[in-house]
Formats: sequence, structure tokens, C-alpha cells
Amino acid sequence: MPDEIRDKLKPKAIELRRQGWTYREIAGSLDISISTCSLWLRDVTAPPRPGHEQERVAAMWKSRWEPTHIAREAGRQEVKLAACREAGELSERETLLAGALVYWCEGEKDKSYRRRERAPCLAPELLMLASSRVRIRA
Repeated sequence: MPDEIRDKLKPKAIELRRQGWTYREIAGSLDISISTCSLWLRDVTAPPRPGHEQERVAAMWKSRWEPTHIAREAGRQEVKLAACREAGELSERETLLAGALVYWCEGEKDKSYRRRERAPCLAPELLMLASSRVRIRA
């Protein structure tokens, strides 16, 4: 590209970038390549484009995934309640032993903000210890 054309187009490209135009829009408007835009404008920061602020993106994400998260949490609660009904009444000692066993095997507490679906890692030695101490009703 001749210098005289570049000297005319570069200031226009810089002004358009400061107005918030994208490289693609500037290239199409000035009939230059996107790589030329990138070369000329790499030190020019564009103002944030309207409508793409973090709060709006977070609201969009929440509206998309919240029903799924609510349904998953309801399913988890159903499984927990079914397990409680199946276990029946436990003594304080049985509850303590079962809680220690589950906590040790799982390695972390149930956190609503960080879910990891995985199978517990029950060590055979610990299962033998627990079964010798606690009678599980069938």
C-alpha cells in the first residue's frame, strides 16, 4: 500500500477503533485487510462495546443454567432423603462412625458451589472395620 494512502486511512482507522468498531468492521469500511487493521491498531484500545458488560453476561448465564442446577439439586436431595429413609434410625455412635467413614472416603464436604460427581473411594480395610463395628440392617 502506498504511503499516501496509508497516511490517509490510518488516522480514520484509529478514530473508528476509538469509537468502538471491530477490526472486521474497520477493514470492511476502509477496504483494507484485517491484518493491516491489526498492525495499525494494536496499540489502540477500544472502549467496551455496549451490552457486553459482565453483569449482563452473568445474567444470561444464570438464566440459561439455573433451571438445570435447580433440577440437579432437587435430584440430589431426593437421593439423600431416600438414603436416610433406607438407613432408618441410627444410634449416635453409628451416626458418628458412618459420618467419619463417608467424610474420610469422600475427602471433601458437600459444597453447592463446587459439585464433583464421582464414586466414593471406599478402602477395603475401612469397610471391614466399619462392618465389624456397626450392624447394617437389611
